[in-house]
Amino acid sequence: MQQAEAGGVALSSRRGPVGPGNGMPGLWWTAGPDGAVDAVGGRWRDWTGQDPALAVGDGWLGAISAEDALRVRSAWRAAVASGAPFRERFRVGPGPDGVLRRLAAAAEPIRDDDGRPLGWSALAILDPDASPLAGAGPATATAGDETRGEDFAIFWIASRDGFRLASVSPSCERLLGRSVAELTSGLACWAELAHPDDRPRVLEAYARRASGEEAAVSYRLLRPDGSSARVLDRVLPALTESMGDPARIFGVLEDVGPEPDLPTDGPSSPDSERLLELIEGLGDLFLAVDGQWRCVSASDQACAVLGRDRSALVGRTLWEAVPELVNSVGEELLRSALAGRTAVEFEQFLGPSGLWFEFRSYPVADGLALIGRDVTEAKANRLALLEVEERYRLAAEAVVGLIYDWRLESGLVHRSPGLFGLLGIRPEEAEPTDDWWRARIHPDDLPELDRQRAKLLADPRRQHYSFEYRVRHRDGHDVDVWDKGFCVRDAGGRPVRIVGNAIDISERRRAEEALREADRMKDEFLGMLAHELRNPLSPILSAAQALRSGNSDPGGELVAIIERQAHHMGRLVDDLLDISRISHGQLRVEPRPMDVVALVRQTLGTFAELFRDNGLTLQADLPEAPLAIWADPTRLAQCVGNLLHNAAKFTEPGGAVTVVVRASPQDREAQIIVQDTGIGISPEVLPTLFRTDSQADRNPGRSRGGLGLGLALVKNLVAMQGGRVDVFSAGEGQGSTFTLRLPLRQDLADQVDPIVPEQPQPAEPPAPPRALRLLVVDDRPDMAKILSRMLRAEGHEVAEAGDAEQALALARRLRPEVVISDIGLPGPVDGYGLAEALRADPDTASALLIAVTGYARADDRDRAFRSGFDEHLTKPLDFAALCRRLAEISPRSPLAGRRH
Repeated sequence: MQQAEAGGVALSSRRGPVGPGNGMPGLWWTAGPDGAVDAVGGRWRDWTGQDPALAVGDGWLGAISAEDALRVRSAWRAAVASGAPFRERFRVGPGPDGVLRRLAAAAEPIRDDDGRPLGWSALAILDPDASPLAGAGPATATAGDETRGEDFAIFWIASRDGFRLASVSPSCERLLGRSVAELTSGLACWAELAHPDDRPRVLEAYARRASGEEAAVSYRLLRPDGSSARVLDRVLPALTESMGDPARIFGVLEDVGPEPDLPTDGPSSPDSERLLELIEGLGDLFLAVDGQWRCVSASDQACAVLGRDRSALVGRTLWEAVPELVNSVGEELLRSALAGRTAVEFEQFLGPSGLWFEFRSYPVADGLALIGRDVTEAKANRLALLEVEERYRLAAEAVVGLIYDWRLESGLVHRSPGLFGLLGIRPEEAEPTDDWWRARIHPDDLPELDRQRAKLLADPRRQHYSFEYRVRHRDGHDVDVWDKGFCVRDAGGRPVRIVGNAIDISERRRAEEALREADRMKDEFLGMLAHELRNPLSPILSAAQALRSGNSDPGGELVAIIERQAHHMGRLVDDLLDISRISHGQLRVEPRPMDVVALVRQTLGTFAELFRDNGLTLQADLPEAPLAIWADPTRLAQCVGNLLHNAAKFTEPGGAVTVVVRASPQDREAQIIVQDTGIGISPEVLPTLFRTDSQADRNPGRSRGGLGLGLALVKNLVAMQGGRVDVFSAGEGQGSTFTLRLPLRQDLADQVDPIVPEQPQPAEPPAPPRALRLLVVDDRPDMAKILSRMLRAEGHEVAEAGDAEQALALARRLRPEVVISDIGLPGPVDGYGLAEALRADPDTASALLIAVTGYARADDRDRAFRSGFDEHLTKPLDFAALCRRLAEISPRSPLAGRRH
């Protein structure tokens, strides 16, 4: 087992450093192999003012003066990392008495028989400023070695009354040939062993000590064999103070050799040559200078480091011997030390050796003694550690969330500043324990977290765990975190630490919940879509089956059913397409100056029949004067129509719908108000009424039909034109009021184009002036056959093709006057390609090309015209409109009205 000395105090075990309780004053601590302190003792609270319970882990560093803490922490971590002994001087406190104390500390790793570190044992004593023994720093020894400190010194504790010895270090046996038991079992004082010729001087010095002086005295002590040892007997005031016992004093006997000219009442330090002997044994650099800065002594280490013989150093000034000191911080400190007879310390780079030395200087005789210790490796370790710490700090700042380091044995947790961003709590405000964190975890999440941790700790093969749970924020709300941990194990596989990172995933959780809600709404919407498409399909199929069975339809009732339900399906599809275009930013509005009163009046005319059929009263309150706005007439008419259709759907027969148009000069807006006496809207539905997935009444037994897209279209279309839509309802059964608000632009009144009312078209198309050669191209046989049949019934000559290749062949052979083609054709050539090919062939270039397609976007129309089509009709096809277009072709001009 290794030992370490601090000022002559041996540390012989991890749990048993010599402390005030067993004769050596000071404070001590023990630590694990990772350097985490697990126990402190001695005069810890008296000197540091810190509760010992707070010193565990890295907490002990908080007891060190802020000016020294960073240096001590770096040195401690470097020692732990390298396994080298720890030697530092630093200040602690202030203690309860308000005093800041300077300590000299030493720590040694405790190792097993195989050399593996089991822990650390450390001791710190008050730094004896003027003591070269303490100033020289402790030496490292191994079991079986003679400790060098005890080769030249005997530490003792005696009573102030009579100076009776109470404790003596074991070195007395080697220096004096007398055992500890012999010296402490009744001997009054050292004076009784003094040489008779020297005893009066000793007693005189003791008398001066009794009066309060700290007199040092040199004399000879007799050995049992009659020989003598010359010693310097002096009191160590700093260590005496550290005992905290006013009835006892702490001192040292130093073997000063046979020199006859040592001072009898000199300063409280040995001469430089004796100190040189000591330093040579320790292997440190030593220089002694007189009051004129001339070197009077130099160790072999000093000669080697400075690259000069001793004869070249002694007699020269310190500044000549060590030129690196000139104009340095070291020179300033040394001059201050000599003038004030104080101890100083500093670091200095010595060029010839390329090494860094830590110098400590102490007053000796009329000059100074400089002791230098090579700290190059320690300094490099400290710099490397500082670099690692800086990288860690930067990493902790760069990483989103909290980084934590949980020491399992002590239960202490170090947390990064990311704790503030996560929970709004600064690390220094939080208890450094896992219990503090657990207390903030949602109770429902704790059992699973404990299970995950237990699995991690129980299985040596597992290193990682990952779990999501909720933690309470400072303001009380729960934060969803993703905690990923890594378990650090010792050589035996025992878990010792968990290092991890906890990040805020609340936004992700909300996004996931929104996705789940959107998926649920999508499923509901698709179910509703299927239901709404089946509604018109059922009467269409029933009417078709009735016609097929031979039932006559003299009044055209079955045909009217088919036509009406087909139009309803077309409206559903149009709404879906508009919503899709809006969501993808593909729907365009084309605003222009217009009269909102005329537009509403015209729209009301198209809905009059619907309201009569539903048994509703449609009332209008429209101003006589026009109101100019900047809007797209087509899209605004769609918005008004959707509101009217919505009112008709949700108002019971016998009810009334009122439409009001008015100007609001104070708000600078035109208002279109649609008010009904219908079923009303409950308060909980109002906030979501304009969403695409919203339908005020989802009860299948009370469904009014529709996909719930109409109001969403109104909101988006009005917003695209700079307006907004509001809704009010006093509740279920209280009716509803929708208000469209658009910016009023009376400055454009003179630019408004009149809206020409649409002329009703005849129910049946007029007979064409002559038969035409037509080619119908559609890959769906049913569509091709029914369209061809209807065209033949109009007197035209019709051929059919199922794809572009077949159509081109028929066109070249038949040379049709009109080609009616779908866009989405199978094969390598679609409808656009067919049009381009027909235009490129001189035999077919003059034909009128009509696209009949489900692609109804503005971009689709533009592409059709660029490809060569003359007309673009959307499905479901308005057959009457197609017949009117064909009727425009006169015998004299087969392609009348064609686009150029």
